[in-house]
Amino acid sequence: MTDVALGIAYLIVTISLLVLAHEGGHYLAARLCRMRVEDFSLFFGPIVARLGRRGDTLFHIRAIPFGGFVRIAGMEPEDVSGGIPVLRALAEAGQAGTDRLDDAIRKLRRDTLTKVNEANVGTEVRTAVLAAIGPDHRLTPEGIVELSKLRHAPGTAEDEKRFIELALNANERAGDAGLFSNKPIHQRAFVIFSGPLASLLFGFFVFCLMGVTVGLPTRDSRTTNQVIEVIKGGEADRIDMRTGDYIVAIDGVAITSGKEMTEAIHSRANKRTVLTIKRGNRTFEAVVTPKPKEFVNDAGKKVIWGAIGIAANIELRRVGMVQAVSFGAIRTWDFIVQLVTILSDHRQAKENVGGPIAMGHMATQVQRLGLGPMMSVAAQFSLSLCVLNLLPVPVLDGGHLLLIAVEWLRRRKLSPREVYSAHAFGLGVLALLIIAVTYNDIARLVAG
Repeated sequence: MTDVALGIAYLIVTISLLVLAHEGGHYLAARLCRMRVEDFSLFFGPIVARLGRRGDTLFHIRAIPFGGFVRIAGMEPEDVSGGIPVLRALAEAGQAGTDRLDDAIRKLRRDTLTKVNEANVGTEVRTAVLAAIGPDHRLTPEGIVELSKLRHAPGTAEDEKRFIELALNANERAGDAGLFSNKPIHQRAFVIFSGPLASLLFGFFVFCLMGVTVGLPTRDSRTTNQVIEVIKGGEADRIDMRTGDYIVAIDGVAITSGKEMTEAIHSRANKRTVLTIKRGNRTFEAVVTPKPKEFVNDAGKKVIWGAIGIAANIELRRVGMVQAVSFGAIRTWDFIVQLVTILSDHRQAKENVGGPIAMGHMATQVQRLGLGPMMSVAAQFSLSLCVLNLLPVPVLDGGHLLLIAVEWLRRRKLSPREVYSAHAFGLGVLALLIIAVTYNDIARLVAG
């Protein structure tokens, strides 16, 4: 299997784990708040595998191997202001007269995106709907029966049927305790925030897990003879040396450590040098001429050493549980601070933020370095998912929290029209961001 195929496989597996953690946070929080979760899907697109049902939730794997979602009942825009507010608006307008009722239907048509022309709703249907609304602003059992009969009556016009369905659907939503939209604001905010929180905890957990499994870079860690970076334009780049390669001999002398590798290359400025390189199961030789470069040695003096344009990897060492947890906390905090700093600076963001192409390139590079770096990148991806999802852009978790905050400030729910408008704006912003980072990725590839 090629490096690219391995990189893609690693990326798909990593994203799958991150999605399961993130969406699992939403799922568990929704279940804790007694919301009805209808679907938990890994990936998008058509269903390719049905994994079963737990309670009200169906679990699926879908065809497009990127991302995933949980569908919580009552999160669709038409559910946001449904239920009692609709029936209350009709009842209060009906008591004020025909003109007020026309205004109420017109407003509901705009806010709920229901195609009802009030001019085509006759007196009989208006009277039946208003009579069906009880003092608690719910439809009475008798009213539901009467409206159901009227909806299917031969002489009922299409606009009248839509008006009746608006009332019946509002009543059904008002009585559904499992809907997201019927829960208190603090529970809804908790469910939305639980996704990014799960991503944060998953990234922290992976960093901690590294300490007791593959190991961590410690103060005592030494450099190895594995290449972690190849600098563009250097001798190593000229001979197509790659991330993950091992330099196992120089001019026929075996190399087993980073110190031996560095000292041998430094001593060969402007000298023809034969490198023996191990790449996977293949070993081959390549000729380089280390270029003289000025360094500062341990004594603080300027010296001229040979360089071929590589950086060496650092060995990982296993540590105890306490040290692993401490490292996980510090690394998590440092990465989040670094990411927020980059995102807040346009120039840094342009240089460092990447999209799917950059992620694929990184995955291809890192899978050559082994399990430790692969776990580290997976943790960084998870923390990035946490931070980026909290951006206040509608359709992202941060955007949902922003809409909930707006609702709390103005003390009433947003209408479906307002939610749809916010989501349309958010999708536009998200599309522009994806185009920008993809263009950036392509520009980097072209520039090398």
